[in-house]
Amino acid sequence: SHSSKGKFLFLFMSASTPTPLDPAIEERIQKFIRSAFNGDIDANISIEAELSSCLFAQRQNQSRDCDELLEEIRKQGPRQVCQYQFKKNDIVWICRSCQTDETCVQCNECFQNAVHEGHEVYFYHSQAGGCCDCGDAGAWKPEGFCTRHGNISVDPMTNVPDDIKATGSTIVSCIADEWVAYCLQYVKNYDFSNWEGEEGVGYNVVLHSDDVHTVSEVMDAVSEADVSNSETEVLAKRVNDKGSFAQGSFTVGSISDFFTARSRATILAAHNLHVSVVREGEEKRVAAFLATVRWLYRLAQTSDGMCRMVCVGLTIPHLRTMMEADIRLSKDVVAPLHNLYLTLMADQPFKIAISRAYALAFSAVAELYGKGIGTSENSLFGISVQFLNRYMYVEGMLLEYNFLQSVSSSLLKILKPTRDEFATSPILIHRRYNPLIGDLKVIFTLPDTSRFFCGTCMDDMLEIFVLFQYLHPQTRNVVMHVEFESRDWMHAFNLYLGFGSLFDYLVNWYESPSSVEPMTMPNSQQKLPTVFEHMKQVVHAVASWQTKFLESVVWDVMPRMPSVGGHIPLYAELENKSFHLFTHRFFATCIRESCRYLHLYQPLQDMQSYVAASQETLGIVALVDFPLVDIVWECQIRSGMWRRNGQIMLDQILNYAEPPFCRIFKDLDILLIQFLATVYGSNRLFNHIIHRFGLFEYLSSKKSTGRQVDSSATEQLLEEMITFLITLVTELPLPAYENPADRVKIMLRREVVHKLVGGPCTYSDLQETMGLIPDSDKVKSSLLDNVIDSIAEWLEGTALEPSKLRLKERAWSEYDPAFPHTLHKTHQAALESRPKLKYAQPIVPPPPVAHPAFAAARVLLLSDRALLSVVRDIIYSYTASRRVVGAASEAYFYICSEWQLKCSLSGFTKVLQLMTLVMHNAFTVDPAPMYLAGYDRELCGNAGVPSPADRREMLSSFMRESPDVVASTDRVVTLPPLIVCLMDLHSSLSNAGVDDPIKQWVLWVISKVGELCSKCQAIVEERMQKQLDEKRMLELQERRDRARERAMQAMKKSATSFAAHIEGMSDDEDDDVMDTNGEDKLECIVCRDQDNKDHIGYLAFSQASRYFHHSFSEIHLDDVSNEHAKRSPDLHIQFCGHAMHLGCFDSYLAMIIERSGMQNGLILNTNRGQYQCPLCKKIGNVLVPSVQGGSKSNSDFKKTALCDHSGWVKWAAGAEHRPRIRGNIGISSDEESEELDKSADVRGTEEVAMDMESSLSAERMIACGGAETDGHRTGSSLTGSIADFFRRITSSTDGEDLSSGLSGRTTRSLSEGAVHMASAEQNEALRVEKEHTMLFRYLGDLCEPVLGQSPFVETNYYYSSLPDYLRMSLASVSFSLSTDVMDKGAFWHLGQGDKKSTGVDIYQHIGKHVSCIGKAMHVFGIRDVLKDRLFASIRGRALSSTRWPERIILAPSALNRVPTNFLTTVEESWFANPLLAMPLLDAVVLVLSLYFDEEDSIAVLKSPEQPTDAPNFEMDEDFSMDDPEMCEEDGQNDRQTSCVGNMDIVSSIRWICIAYLVQTIIGEMESIKNSPVSGEVVPQSVGSKRHVDLGDEDYECMESEPFSPSGSENDISSWSISEALLRPLVNTVGKHCDCIQSQSTGVDAKPWGRRLGLRGKDISDMLRRILFKWILFVRFSLHVITRCRPDLTIFCPKYALSEFPASESDLTEEVVLLHLRAVGVADLCQDASAVDAVMLLSENWIWAASSYHSQLSAYSHWHYPRATAPHFVALPEAYTKLHGQLTSLCSYDYPAICLTCGKVLDAAGKGQCSAHVKFCGEEVGIFFLLQDCNLLLLFGMRGCYYSAPYVDSHGEKHRHYRGKPLFLDMKRFNMLTKLWATHGIPREVVQKRSTSTRVIINGHY
Repeated sequence: SHSSKGKFLFLFMSASTPTPLDPAIEERIQKFIRSAFNGDIDANISIEAELSSCLFAQRQNQSRDCDELLEEIRKQGPRQVCQYQFKKNDIVWICRSCQTDETCVQCNECFQNAVHEGHEVYFYHSQAGGCCDCGDAGAWKPEGFCTRHGNISVDPMTNVPDDIKATGSTIVSCIADEWVAYCLQYVKNYDFSNWEGEEGVGYNVVLHSDDVHTVSEVMDAVSEADVSNSETEVLAKRVNDKGSFAQGSFTVGSISDFFTARSRATILAAHNLHVSVVREGEEKRVAAFLATVRWLYRLAQTSDGMCRMVCVGLTIPHLRTMMEADIRLSKDVVAPLHNLYLTLMADQPFKIAISRAYALAFSAVAELYGKGIGTSENSLFGISVQFLNRYMYVEGMLLEYNFLQSVSSSLLKILKPTRDEFATSPILIHRRYNPLIGDLKVIFTLPDTSRFFCGTCMDDMLEIFVLFQYLHPQTRNVVMHVEFESRDWMHAFNLYLGFGSLFDYLVNWYESPSSVEPMTMPNSQQKLPTVFEHMKQVVHAVASWQTKFLESVVWDVMPRMPSVGGHIPLYAELENKSFHLFTHRFFATCIRESCRYLHLYQPLQDMQSYVAASQETLGIVALVDFPLVDIVWECQIRSGMWRRNGQIMLDQILNYAEPPFCRIFKDLDILLIQFLATVYGSNRLFNHIIHRFGLFEYLSSKKSTGRQVDSSATEQLLEEMITFLITLVTELPLPAYENPADRVKIMLRREVVHKLVGGPCTYSDLQETMGLIPDSDKVKSSLLDNVIDSIAEWLEGTALEPSKLRLKERAWSEYDPAFPHTLHKTHQAALESRPKLKYAQPIVPPPPVAHPAFAAARVLLLSDRALLSVVRDIIYSYTASRRVVGAASEAYFYICSEWQLKCSLSGFTKVLQLMTLVMHNAFTVDPAPMYLAGYDRELCGNAGVPSPADRREMLSSFMRESPDVVASTDRVVTLPPLIVCLMDLHSSLSNAGVDDPIKQWVLWVISKVGELCSKCQAIVEERMQKQLDEKRMLELQERRDRARERAMQAMKKSATSFAAHIEGMSDDEDDDVMDTNGEDKLECIVCRDQDNKDHIGYLAFSQASRYFHHSFSEIHLDDVSNEHAKRSPDLHIQFCGHAMHLGCFDSYLAMIIERSGMQNGLILNTNRGQYQCPLCKKIGNVLVPSVQGGSKSNSDFKKTALCDHSGWVKWAAGAEHRPRIRGNIGISSDEESEELDKSADVRGTEEVAMDMESSLSAERMIACGGAETDGHRTGSSLTGSIADFFRRITSSTDGEDLSSGLSGRTTRSLSEGAVHMASAEQNEALRVEKEHTMLFRYLGDLCEPVLGQSPFVETNYYYSSLPDYLRMSLASVSFSLSTDVMDKGAFWHLGQGDKKSTGVDIYQHIGKHVSCIGKAMHVFGIRDVLKDRLFASIRGRALSSTRWPERIILAPSALNRVPTNFLTTVEESWFANPLLAMPLLDAVVLVLSLYFDEEDSIAVLKSPEQPTDAPNFEMDEDFSMDDPEMCEEDGQNDRQTSCVGNMDIVSSIRWICIAYLVQTIIGEMESIKNSPVSGEVVPQSVGSKRHVDLGDEDYECMESEPFSPSGSENDISSWSISEALLRPLVNTVGKHCDCIQSQSTGVDAKPWGRRLGLRGKDISDMLRRILFKWILFVRFSLHVITRCRPDLTIFCPKYALSEFPASESDLTEEVVLLHLRAVGVADLCQDASAVDAVMLLSENWIWAASSYHSQLSAYSHWHYPRATAPHFVALPEAYTKLHGQLTSLCSYDYPAICLTCGKVLDAAGKGQCSAHVKFCGEEVGIFFLLQDCNLLLLFGMRGCYYSAPYVDSHGEKHRHYRGKPLFLDMKRFNMLTKLWATHGIPREVVQKRSTSTRVIINGHY
């Protein structure tokens, strides 16, 4: 019927006439499309390709690809309206400066390419649906368009070739006809009862999804339909996989017999399921449908002209038929079809057509949707917003198609059947009415559409309101608690919230000034109502419902308060109560809207007059009572009267009375009572309120509460009633303003003040207040900023917390303790944080000016005598409760003894506030004449509102009145006047605590009473003068007392100081000793028992780390290069600072394991020994034994450890100063040492190894009982180790120093040792056994994160892994302290570093860890082996691998548990490597661990104190460790051992530093050799040449030009270290590396300088790089030394104060010399013999490491130390830019970025992040969750959320539906980097998970 209208819409679309279409081509097109939908084409034929071929069918000899042709058309006229269809989680932008209305948005790509500088912009994440409006001038301002959109042509089809128009129009028309046929048949399939099947055709019974039936109901119905078990199981699996039927239809069965299929479908339909019967082959039609939709979508996306061509073929009849069937179609079909609609709606004529089709199909669609068919996200309601927000589209829908009537009637039709079964109705449960309400909200944003609705459809809407009025009534349980808390109330609240949100839209037409005048709709004869007519219609609907609802209630006459007398008519309170007053609150909404506009003053007054004149007709008592009952009900619930009804009552009042929903609940109830107050009468209203609160008898007789109220709730109900009265007179509507922003500003200021009184708030917290204020969306957001600036001040945020706003002190005067939008707990917090009052002031300021229609209500209520009498009685009661003594004592005694009226402190505060309002009312000048309708003249005695003068006179009389009361003894008691009572109360209040503010508030009331009249002034002055004199006397006495107390304190302090001075003079020396040696004893944090002799240790956490491994990259999708994964991860150790006994630790760990099992391992992985410190809750997994001693004092070290600089050179050379190796190795004579050296040089490595093997055999003989020979002892470590080990374990009682060598001692025989062993006490064996166990357990737990689960078993020891444990333990120290330097700088612990110390020092016990490693080496008998190995490596000797003899390292009780294959195991370990093939920073730690007091035990120890003779560890700048003055011999024999040991430390570290220099040189040479230009021949620079004799070949070396004084000061060639050491060493290393290479390859190699072709500048740059790396290593080494050995802080003189250069270009000679002087090698620059020794030893190192040549460069480029700290991948500055990059990079719905390597993963709960962590971060990972804009920290499978680095301009994260743009906050980003760099992620994860109520499932991400 509308076909002609549909075609008419497109007559103007094309100005040109298309080329006539060849009939043959037309027939071909029709035939193909028909065959495709019938399923008659070959399955191999692509429908889309064939359609493209048909499109260009008129072109002769066309050989080009169709895609190329379409691309040409696209370039000629591209799309000018974006129309990008938003997917889930897409970024959507709102620009309030550019958008036409709130529904207009821009996609992220268009926004980034547009100019919005200075605009008010917000963004949010899409929930799927909608499209971008960029380019649409009707939705977006042209200046806000992006660069690609907006150039819209009048006739876009001019760019479409004529032949394409002809073929394209034919194709589209044929497709549209087939679509319609498909939809009609699809709908017909539901009506299967009236048609018969065909023979030979199969049928399918299809079950369609809905929101009505549960899964169990569907399964029961299917089982009854004679469906096989296998099909039922398939259905169940699908439900389980998909979660619901929302994914579409499900085929129940394929049946050849139609009648069987129909009977089965009938059974399912009998259960109200949605079922259809379809023929087999339906899938082919669906495939054709989808293919044609995709093809048209692609065509429409090509250009605007092609889009118009598609639109012409889809007429209104086509669209209507398809829309009516749309809700029944499967999701697979609907989703692409809706996408096509959205694309075509870029064409405005199509929008007009689809809007009309939508109006025609709406009733049918809404009816099916109400039955539960379809889902909101896939329904047509999701696209309606595209045209319902434009009047040009809506006008026709309203006038021609009656769209609004269709919506209202559909709503009524859907909801009407649900009234009696709302608790079980699927429509209410699933809120199927919401899309219809949503359409009304959108359409009501257009001017006058809501007025048109009120004129045509208001009856339907009011019928709905009346239908659900008083929904879900509830009755109070008074006997027993409810057994089951039903959730039915939620359905009722959801329904009310849906329609309540529509209230403001329904009356938004009040804003127009024409709303007061009658008018008709344009182009229509429909008469539209005025505001008064509309309100009259609504109030009559309210009255009609009230009459019907109350027709059976019994009315009664209730007494008024005795102070006035009389009665009021009132019906008995209803037992059933409901929060849902649709009609009353809609009427209140009409009133509230009328108050906002100046032109509605008169209609509002007319309505008041109408209500006053029609009180009986309208039922004014019920009009007041229903909202009042809900308010009282809320107060009763708060007071606990409804507690037996369950927790659901509190949930309901949370929605009713608190923001944000209070605006459509309680606020409207209060407003309606305020509006009716003047009509109803103030005294009548007050008595009504008292009766409904159930307090009439309690307040009138002061005896009891009656039966209505629980006695326990009386006081709270009284307080709630006073609070309500305050709200009633304070929160009156504001008057209208010409500028709406002025009214909004007043309301906003009050809301913000009362938001801030509870404490500092973020900016977004204050933004929430905007939602409570009408018209807030019509003002600029800068209004909120202006309000904030005037009343608040910023507090700088700390750590991850954003900056917050705090209320200014002067703004506290605006605080109202009864403000209704502030929570009770916030008022409590405000009472505590309120600034101290300095003078008398009111508790509240005067209330805001009220609207003229409401102003009279405030004056009349605050002047009501009954209210004043109640206030006076409460003040009497509270004053009497304070036991006031004075003239009125007798009256107060009477009140205490006979009145049951009680008042709490908080209740009195409310009464005082009400009294303050009464005083404000008496002194406030009325701003304008107040309109008064229906004034109660009988009660007030005059015809108008009393003037301020009359109010003051009346109040003065009342304040001076002395009421008489009759006591129980019939004696008349005269109570004091209220003014006297207030002064008595004031005198009883103190000046501190909670009394202080009350005293000031009462004083202000008293002062205002004195201003009422002269009589009151005289009473106040007389009484207050007496109090003032008394106060003055008390203050004088207090001052005297304070002065006396100060004098006594001063005398006592002087006496104490004098005594301390005398004592200090006598004990000065002892104090110094205590300062030096006094140490605090360790304490177990569990037992606190310092006398416990059990072993004690520090709680620590070891963690595998790849901190230095990553080569950080950009964000990417492909896998990270796994080169770093091939290398073993590092081990990091940190301490929490607490200690525990071993026994306490084991008990605590057992408890943790049990608790973790109960928690299913959500917090800790106890299988790997993880626990939380019981004190600080930090994670740990190892107990580090505390080893006593381990270092000598700094003063001893200065005097004994340092020798002349030649000593350490000779120490390594072995000629003059042999390394007197202490610790059971023995000290060889010089002759024997020289002989051994010569033997090693002559015989070579293999013979020395044979000697060592023979020594090992001898040692085994001795261990097995053989006699020791008289032969001399060699320097082999094993011999001394064996003898000393057995000597140690058999000499537990003698006091000999077992750590000494064997030289100079009498050798015991083996038999003597055996006797000692046999006679040793059993407890000593147990002690040794326990010591072994604890140390091995410590090493195993420490290394577990890297080496895996410890193989240690209680009944066996596995020492084969001991070398790996020791290697990893040493590396843990160097790695941990390297990260320490990266984090805080070197030497920060000495107070002289680059950075200051902050927080807990996680490495505070790292020295104990080193000592414990040394103790383990000693206890297991391998320390001497390692010493020998280390010194052999330093001397450049290549030794064979050392066997690790188990009989040396096992305790006696463990000898029978040795693995059989252990004796023959040869451990190739790190310790056996040559020096250059070692990580030398680890070697520094090894040196420190080898030297400690080996007699120390594992026990409760003392922490070392810093020596007092070297404060701040500063030394003279000229100090050198080579200073001869520091090496004087003191002649004391007891220092010889210390001298030898410390000399070993110093010499070893110096040579290790030299070795690192050699390593660095080798690495640089390898880097240059492997560089791309290394093979090029480069001309040599001018310079001298020096020839070195290498035998048959001259080795040519490069030398730079001599130093010129005129050169740059930073020229490295001018440095002394370069000329003296660096350049010669480079030449020496290069020479020998080339020689080794030529010998290994058999090919002569060119000298390195000639081979690499380096120029002078290249060599200079290389030398600078080498020197920079070397000094960096020296710096790291010194940091390690001073951290591990506090007694060696002499290593760190003043140079630590200097800043270390950031790069080699900034390196200076001064910095170099300072570092070298600190380590004691600076004198190499002046001593040629020392340099020669370095050269010689370097050659030995290189030859010793010849077999490791290929690995040397790897060690020289070890990943630490390094100059710069690692960092995360670079993130874009703007969050939305990052979002755009990632969404274009990947197709994940929830992408996550690994911040350490940049890989993008899927964070949709598939465990990809957890799997990636093991590979990338060794169990630790940091991921940025894109859609949540949040961080995810992972530790293994466990994770937690962390504050995001992207914040808005106020430092906050995006929290709300829409938020401001987010940018990268470098402060947060740096804190996150620090957390990662300090290895704090495991600690953070565990702590957050242990303190959270909800945690992420293990492995979810």
